[in-house]
Amino acid sequence: PKAVQILEKIINGVSDLKFMNGDTFNYLEENIYITRSGYTGEDGFEISIKNEDAEVFVQKLIDEGASLIGLGARDTLRLEAGLCLYGHDMDINKSPIEANLKWAISKNRILEGGFIGYEKIKSQIEKGVSKIRVGIKPEGRIIAREKTSIFSEDDKNIDLFKNSKSPLCILPSAVARLAIDKIGLKNSRPAPLYLQEPNADLPKEQPPKIIP
Repeated sequence: PKAVQILEKIINGVSDLKFMNGDTFNYLEENIYITRSGYTGEDGFEISIKNEDAEVFVQKLIDEGASLIGLGARDTLRLEAGLCLYGHDMDINKSPIEANLKWAISKNRILEGGFIGYEKIKSQIEKGVSKIRVGIKPEGRIIAREKTSIFSEDDKNIDLFKNSKSPLCILPSAVARLAIDKIGLKNSRPAPLYLQEPNADLPKEQPPKIIP
């Protein structure tokens, strides 16, 4: 949350960047490229800098109040923000519509078409899909592990992609691709679902709440 204030102390003028825009800035008498982006759901920056200058630059960030984190921390933040990760929450077998990313396709693109996969996407928009990506919040504080199964009382045809503990909500959270008729999107009320941990002999019942 303090990325702008911290980086501005090192790179003058970086706070003037608009979200999802980039520009060149002077650092150590050389131009470096900085974009106001990142994949955490927070306001932040991505910095292109020479390898030999990176360590000193990172130390300057730490001295100004930044902390080091790994990709695991990035993953919890992007999950909490509902951001997809290709190859995980979506891939060649899961369309943008099934991944609940219709908002990312402009109206003009949908109307004009002409891109790879357009016919399938157009059909899914018009006819709907059988499964869609949603966020779930299990009851209690136990985190549903990777590949945990999610099933209803009469159907186990549901996938779980990613799980974590939300750093802001301090609660377990997960992303899953669920059958439309099993999550209550048609009647606005979530149906009761259950989690079964990988390799468990018996299902561990924890009815999760669906986050719209």
